[in-house]
Amino acid sequence: MFRKLLVATDLSEESLAAVATAGRLARSFDAEVTLVYSLEDRLPPALLGDEKFYRRVREEHTDQARAALTDAAATYLHEVTYHTAIREGRPHREILALAREEGADLIVLASRGHGLLGSALLGSTAERVLHKASCPVLVVPLAAEEGP
Repeated sequence: MFRKLLVATDLSEESLAAVATAGRLARSFDAEVTLVYSLEDRLPPALLGDEKFYRRVREEHTDQARAALTDAAATYLHEVTYHTAIREGRPHREILALAREEGADLIVLASRGHGLLGSALLGSTAERVLHKASCPVLVVPLAAEEGP
């Protein structure tokens, strides 16, 4: 039924539970996974000083995210065909755009992550994706935290 899963993560413990759930689903359906992380600037570059410093901070963040995605995939997506993506922009917009580009059959994400509204019942990213997605969305609750 599901052949292409798009799994969004902010690399928080909560969102890694969604990666674990997606790994189990992908193995069950013999589906492939796209694991995506979205870089979102919360501070304008002018507040961080000169442009070189801003670029260096951005590159370090990207490198750290890439390494963390690789670790998450190794932990939760074993025996699954996957690739990773790092996007720049508002997370919900990037998740929805990538889901369309990839032809995702299912979007998987945590009910909330470590964003500004992390304590809300349903995080703002999850809520926006849920309401605007053109494919089914699986929102994984915090209680779903289990190992691979």
